[in-house]
Parts: sequence; structure tokens; C-alpha cells
Amino acid sequence: MKHVVLLAVPALLMAAALVYLLPSDSPERSQAEARIEIDGFRLTLAAREGTCHLDFSKEQDTGSVPLRVEPPCRFMRADGGGVLFSAEDGRRLVAIVGGTPEDDPIDPLTRRADCGTAIAGVELSGGSFTATSYLIGPGVYCALMGLEGREIWLLLNG
Repeated sequence: MKHVVLLAVPALLMAAALVYLLPSDSPERSQAEARIEIDGFRLTLAAREGTCHLDFSKEQDTGSVPLRVEPPCRFMRADGGGVLFSAEDGRRLVAIVGGTPEDDPIDPLTRRADCGTAIAGVELSGGSFTATSYLIGPGVYCALMGLEGREIWLLLNG
């Protein structure tokens, strides 16, 4: 009986990992995730001229920040589901995952709908939005996996 339980635990963990890695292809979900609100600004991801753009609006204050990542565009999510990341020095960042990874049978992340090939950043400061100069990629990056502190630092300072 002890061996059966020991064998069941890894099988259960594998099943949970596969459920986590399954793509979420719902168009309604991805459309809702492409619009957020921060500090009273409505932020929307849009694809124009083969690149992602972060459009922002608040009353009469509107604009667009072109990003250097290819569509489809997705907001990178923090652990709690929010999209705003903060650096140790207090600077704030929104990160956008773009592109579509090539399907790789060995890497299940390439089949997830939230994964892309690069990450771009937009710094929020005093009501203005500025694309950061550093771009993370190429690689496979997933919006629902969030950012680590070093990635936030690279996007803001790289």
C-alpha cells in the first residue's frame, strides 16, 4: 500500500502540471485581458503595422506607445493577477509579451496561448507612459508566469 501511495503522488503532480500548461484559447478571455485600468488610465493592447501598441486614455489625455514586439500582445501578469510591477527603487512597469513561439513537441510552453517570444516594457511615471529601451528575448515567455526582480530591473535599466 505504501508503494501505491508513493507512485500516485508523482502521477498526481504530473496531471496538475499538464492542466496548468494547457492553453486557454478563449477569445473572450484574451480580449478582456487586453484591456486594463491603472491610476484611472484605460490601457489597451492593439496590433498595428505588424507591432504591438499600448494605447492609453484618461479623459482628454490619450496616446499610444509603440512596442517592439510582434502580435499577438498580452499583458504580463503578476502573482496576484495584476499587471503593474514595481522595482525596488519605486519605479513602475507594465510588461507586454508578444509573438508566437514555434510549436516544439518537447516544450509544452510553446502550446500555451499566453506564451510569446519577447517581452517589452512600458514605464509609468507621473501620468506618462514610456517604452523601455530594453527588450527581453528571443525565447519563450508566458504572461501568466509573471516577472522576476531581475527581469523588472533589466526592462527598466537595460
